[in-house]
Amino acid sequence: MNNIILIVSYGDDVHKRVFEEVAIKNNYKPLLFDAGGYPIENEELSINFLDDNLFISVKDKKVDPNDIFGVWWRRPRNRGKDKITAMDRYMQLEGEVLVRSLRDFLPDVNWVSDPEATRMACRKPVQLLVAKKLGLKIPDTYLGNSPEGLLRFLKMLNNKKIIIKPIGTSFIDLSSDGSNSMVVFTKIVEKQLILDNMEMVKNCPVIFQEAVEKDSDVRITIVDDQVFCAEVSLFGCSDPNNVDWRNHDGKRVYTRHELPKKIQLQCIAFTKAMGLRFGCIDMAYSKKNGYTFFEINPQGQWLPSEIDLGYPISIALLKSLTRQGV
Repeated sequence: MNNIILIVSYGDDVHKRVFEEVAIKNNYKPLLFDAGGYPIENEELSINFLDDNLFISVKDKKVDPNDIFGVWWRRPRNRGKDKITAMDRYMQLEGEVLVRSLRDFLPDVNWVSDPEATRMACRKPVQLLVAKKLGLKIPDTYLGNSPEGLLRFLKMLNNKKIIIKPIGTSFIDLSSDGSNSMVVFTKIVEKQLILDNMEMVKNCPVIFQEAVEKDSDVRITIVDDQVFCAEVSLFGCSDPNNVDWRNHDGKRVYTRHELPKKIQLQCIAFTKAMGLRFGCIDMAYSKKNGYTFFEINPQGQWLPSEIDLGYPISIALLKSLTRQGV
């Protein structure tokens, strides 16, 4: 056994780079499979059912599956080239089907996390449903594209402030070749603006929620049964309606946050209920109202929690990828 940790991500992923250093120090061999460049660039996959032979070729180096100790399903989709053709996009989608099938051809290695579980866990409506069932507090929420349903929800909210956010991805591709895209951040919208444009709701399902009162945001990184909690404060954002700490128009400050044991256990249970071994949970925190669940990102960013706060998340990931009996 050559103790290979296969990392399914893309070359510019800084999280991958930090993890690689930790893996090497602990006598493991990290190997990147650049799923974002597959199959257009150098990576190869080969499965031959006549002799039950599978090999993975990375940068012209063939890898025996028996040498793979764990697979970190980090970021299987690249941020993409500046411009791609329709044929490139077709080939990427075909390649994605084969890459996601690796889980069934490598059933005995550690996966963090299962590709299909990761894909399914991205559904925000299901996240809210599962969180509520497990006793986590969630915002008053409306999901859908019915003007009548939304109007009823707005009346029930009375005078609470309202936020709007995507039901799926926050990344919008505005061109056919990938050259123009944007990120939609969560922000407060005026009730009258919604009422004036009510018929547009039919065009696309969306999430409307109460704007939760909060002192700060917390990002909770879960790795199996380990919990790492960072409090995040955003300063200097020019948009007064922004409530999203991910907005780069401002300065983010990270501090350690002691999460109550009950919330820790609920977060672990929630992550497992979504079929995940890793995830970054976002919540609001206030001294008055406690913790309110927003969502989980199955492949979220955790590097500031490690670099700025000293949380050993890379080590926790390595232990999960190399543990026995999984």
